[in-house]
Amino acid sequence: MIEELGSVRDAWRDALSRVEFERPDTEFRDRLIRKIDGSWPRPAGIDTSTGFALQIAVQMLCTHQDDGTARQLVRAMIDHRERLLDIALDPGADITLQPIEAALNTAAAQTVLQASAPDRAILRRLVCFFIERFPRKRSLHSSFSSRLLASAYAAWLLQDLDLLRELTSLRASVGEYPLQWPFLRAIAKRSRTETVDGVSYLRCDDESARQEFLRFFRSNRWPFPSQRPPELGREAVFMGPNLGAYYFSWLYLQTFAPTPIRQTDWSVLGELMMG
Repeated sequence: MIEELGSVRDAWRDALSRVEFERPDTEFRDRLIRKIDGSWPRPAGIDTSTGFALQIAVQMLCTHQDDGTARQLVRAMIDHRERLLDIALDPGADITLQPIEAALNTAAAQTVLQASAPDRAILRRLVCFFIERFPRKRSLHSSFSSRLLASAYAAWLLQDLDLLRELTSLRASVGEYPLQWPFLRAIAKRSRTETVDGVSYLRCDDESARQEFLRFFRSNRWPFPSQRPPELGREAVFMGPNLGAYYFSWLYLQTFAPTPIRQTDWSVLGELMMG
């Protein structure tokens, strides 16, 4: 299962010794928590704050080096889940500007300490909200494309084939993602649903789709941009270091592993992400 991904262990050993991946100090951790819980005195983008918080937590859990910081950051996202979702999925706000990525990060935070796949109830809320509110005009701001992509991956992580097909049918093409969008549409078209122990999974037996998935997964596992395939351009990483690898690990475990897996342990996730 791990061999087909190749090894990035040496790259991560080097990366973890650099300032970009050093442990956050107490001041930075507390600032993130205050931005998440709403006590920060200035407006704060919850997509950025939840992204940083989850990225730090995932790295610490993955390397088995949590000093309590990961749990504090995750706990803040759990305790203030409804606040985050009310902002990210506000029906009165402009859908093209809403921090959809924060809802995806919030779904992941609910289960990350248990090494379980992102919370399906929150993912469903996100995907249904996005589909219902999707603007029908043809010309959209380029920044909205990243929210469209995040919503499509949320539908895949939800493992709901009907919703993934509906969401990927909203646009035949997305200019900012000429590689990933056709790939996501292909996954939606070529996959099937399988039920294991009463739980539904999206499964794909198509070898070309699998190889394309592995290409993106391998790219997301590298810590630095210079290490990723240049031909992928801006599509080489999804939502930043650690986060892309974490989300792709769960896509792999649920859709492409020999038997679908919804819960594992951080030794397995560490091998998938940094092994």
